[in-house]
Amino acid sequence: MDGVDLDGPIYRIVRPPVFQALLRGELVLSHHSRWDDKWEAPFSRAAATWDDGQLVFIGGKPTFGTCWSALADSDTLWRAYSWVWLDDQGKNKFSDSEGIRLHSTARRLSDAIAKGVDASRYAVYVCKVNYRSAKDLGQVVADWVGHHRGHFLNNDSAQAFMTDPQHSAEFHCWKRSAYEHEHEIRVLAVDKRPVGASQALSIRVDPNEIVSDVAFDPRIAEGVNEGRKREAQALGYTGTFSVSELYRGALFQVPMPRPRP
Repeated sequence: MDGVDLDGPIYRIVRPPVFQALLRGELVLSHHSRWDDKWEAPFSRAAATWDDGQLVFIGGKPTFGTCWSALADSDTLWRAYSWVWLDDQGKNKFSDSEGIRLHSTARRLSDAIAKGVDASRYAVYVCKVNYRSAKDLGQVVADWVGHHRGHFLNNDSAQAFMTDPQHSAEFHCWKRSAYEHEHEIRVLAVDKRPVGASQALSIRVDPNEIVSDVAFDPRIAEGVNEGRKREAQALGYTGTFSVSELYRGALFQVPMPRPRP
């Protein structure tokens, strides 16, 4: 879809169990109903209300996704997705809740997903999320429905129009501006079946085709993270490890010419 640099870096902070499952070859895409924002896919929650009182629901195909960010370092994202409570030795008391930042690209991720799903059933899309105020987002939905009004004369015509999986993918590329700090990039798999879907889509992948770099929560002592690195390598990870500089102090050295007498 428009506006996405497929080869630009994207990042996702995950908990250790998710990272370990990925290294074992399992990538899980969640149905949007499991995401925290209750306004996800706002178009699919809309209905054309005709002046004769008939309601025609927009609907959409079951859609699964994995959500990443264009931001490499964000205090807000680290604190949202990584729970750190250090003991006196600098170890996290809740190690299964600490975050691990994965680095990939939209192309690598979408290619891996496309390879792992049945192409006759799933259509894969990449989108950059657009952010609007709640009021403006409602207007975006109204404009879209109005533009396609001829397809929503009744529920049968609406269902026929919504067989195009791209419509369902587009529905998942809009969020309220309260989430704008996420700078989100999404890879979506739309189920082209007429009805029915599970709450998650599990895909077999090669993790090293997706993840090229890993960084552990920078609030945790680097010595503690050495053990995490060995664990990742033991599970087959072959990429690099980097260290976030977000919480490191800085000394600003200002060159000053000494006054001449």
